[in-house]
Amino acid sequence: MKTNRKTHQYWAPSDSGLSVVTAMLLALSFTVSVAFNFDNVLAQSKRRPTRRPDVQVKRPQSELQLRTYEFDTVTLNSKGAITNRRKGHARYYIEGIGGVGLDIVAIPGGVFTMGSSRHEEDPPHKVNLPSFYMGKYEVTQAQWRAVSKLSKVNRDLNPDPSSFKGDNLPVEQVTWEAAMEFCARLQRSTGRTYRLPSEAEWEYACRAGTTSEFTFGETITPDRVNYDGNQPYGSAPKGMIRKGTTPVGSLGVANGFGLYDMAGNVAEWCLDIYHDSYENAPTNGSSWDDPSTTFIGYQTDRVARGGYWYGGAEQCRSARRSHHLFMSHYGSHLGFRVVADAKNDTVGSQEIVTPPAPGAPQDDDRLQHDWHIEEGTNGGVNYISKQPAPPPFSYNGEPEATLAIESVNISGRPRSLSQVASTEIREIRKELQIGDYQENDGHKPQAGIASWVEEIDGQQVAFIKYRFVGAIGEPRVTARTARHAILIRNGKLYFVHLTVLFAKHQEEVRSDQIRLIKSIIRK
Repeated sequence: MKTNRKTHQYWAPSDSGLSVVTAMLLALSFTVSVAFNFDNVLAQSKRRPTRRPDVQVKRPQSELQLRTYEFDTVTLNSKGAITNRRKGHARYYIEGIGGVGLDIVAIPGGVFTMGSSRHEEDPPHKVNLPSFYMGKYEVTQAQWRAVSKLSKVNRDLNPDPSSFKGDNLPVEQVTWEAAMEFCARLQRSTGRTYRLPSEAEWEYACRAGTTSEFTFGETITPDRVNYDGNQPYGSAPKGMIRKGTTPVGSLGVANGFGLYDMAGNVAEWCLDIYHDSYENAPTNGSSWDDPSTTFIGYQTDRVARGGYWYGGAEQCRSARRSHHLFMSHYGSHLGFRVVADAKNDTVGSQEIVTPPAPGAPQDDDRLQHDWHIEEGTNGGVNYISKQPAPPPFSYNGEPEATLAIESVNISGRPRSLSQVASTEIREIRKELQIGDYQENDGHKPQAGIASWVEEIDGQQVAFIKYRFVGAIGEPRVTARTARHAILIRNGKLYFVHLTVLFAKHQEEVRSDQIRLIKSIIRK
């Protein structure tokens, strides 16, 4: 398994240890014998999981890979006290763009009462919405930068417009037109329909089945929503004002659909032209964007929802509306999140039925680690940890862990599984020669290699585990553990590659590797 020499240097195990390991593997006598081109297999086996592809791959809509995540949500009484704390589950997929992922959550269709009896929120009316997908978080500055690098559709984008700086802070100071350009570029790059939410979709997603004033109940508190705590609602006590935006999702609680920051942080642009009444509003969840149906002074205004960091609690109510000039208005309180059309997907309260990506686990083999998913070579999938290794282990965003699955069609002369594993060990040994490493700070971290065979669901699987040291940020060094699985199944040779930085993640990621192996066996 070769690794980029420009990135990593290695420590070699002793020759005697390798000889013992190789001899043990050669001694294995498997009855399964297969035919394949050995040189081709080795060329594939030496590939390491891709961290960041140079080219964004467009994935057809039929290849949505949905998985489940767990979240915490709460209900608050009028004094801001928690009356109910519970776990929820939602389905989502990750849209990769320029090395950055957007978590997109499945929102089941349904009927709800939109609006309230208050002025400009009336009359309350029933809306029947089909299923759709919505951003789990407000669009972040890192996501904005990634999309701003894509070719222009209608207008230029400032790659760094925000007043408050931070990759995981919501992008702000964007006009409605700029948000629409973001969606257009994302759509053209991915082949999936992305847009801003309609006002009805936004309120439906915010309420998430509630009929209370707020998504969290009768009021909100600053420890769960980013707003001006000096302007409470109802009988809630005063609290802090953060004087700026907070990283998306950082306050720890989602609403009933698993969406974060639907109240506070930044207000979110919607598609609709502003109307000061819901009289004759659409009842199917579509946007209301006919300028002839509103007062002439509102024809250039678009709706924004959700409240913001320097506003009071009242502005974070689920039904609360605001509006701004779509061409020129922006501020540190204005951001957005994206919506994707469900099209042929069936989005229910329990499941979204879509075919998995190539090599992806089935529902009963769901992966546990927080992975960012990218397409790999040879019909494979790369799983890259969404958590970058912190300094001093990495100064360039290198992930904590990577997991990848690749397959090679079998052809040529026969080789047994033990021969494949033995040859792989020889290749690793060749890469771990003494002359390939550099000493840093005088430390010599231990490195070594081991191998064994396990039977998983009746299938023989060879494992190779070794530890290598890479110079990530001078003068520091960091060690990674690699654990590679090899199996032969249905005329193909499969490699399931795993690398992990921190020992605390080893068992979690190892479990995901076993789940991937089981998904291959069940094909």
